[in-house]
Amino acid sequence: MTDIENEMKEITSVLMNTQENFRVFDYLTSKIDDKDAHTVVHRSMYFAFTKNMLFDQIILGLSFLYKPKERHNLRTFINKFREGGVFATKEIDRTAIKQWQKKIKLQDAIIDQIIVVRNSMVAHKEEKKLETSGLTKKNFSNLITIAQSIFQDIYEKLYNSEYRIDKPF
Repeated sequence: MTDIENEMKEITSVLMNTQENFRVFDYLTSKIDDKDAHTVVHRSMYFAFTKNMLFDQIILGLSFLYKPKERHNLRTFINKFREGGVFATKEIDRTAIKQWQKKIKLQDAIIDQIIVVRNSMVAHKEEKKLETSGLTKKNFSNLITIAQSIFQDIYEKLYNSEYRIDKPF
């Protein structure tokens, strides 16, 4: 396996785990039509613990993908395709790189909030719940979708093939 394939595999692993955690979290925090199921999910200590654990995993996954200087950071990975970069190739042009960077840049305020929540988690502070973080499930979904689309573009350009990653919903 080449260096680029290894790095893509590592980032994909983080992305897929974050996506799957988000799917379960989304279900557990959504309104459930079945009254009995709703009561069980929203009053059970097990599900409350599970929701908190999933929230933590989503925050960690998104911070790995978007926080500067993280090993699995998408910005760093994208920059490796720039002219003179480790993965520079004619298949990926400046326009594509700028578009990917712009998509991420537009989410900087949300990414900053995620990093604040992540830092409070690491410091073992209590304010890390979705309701008190200022973040929404839509924020999570948007960041996951951006990472998916960037990865799909890279895969299509490099391998002239489709890379299937399910949407978070």
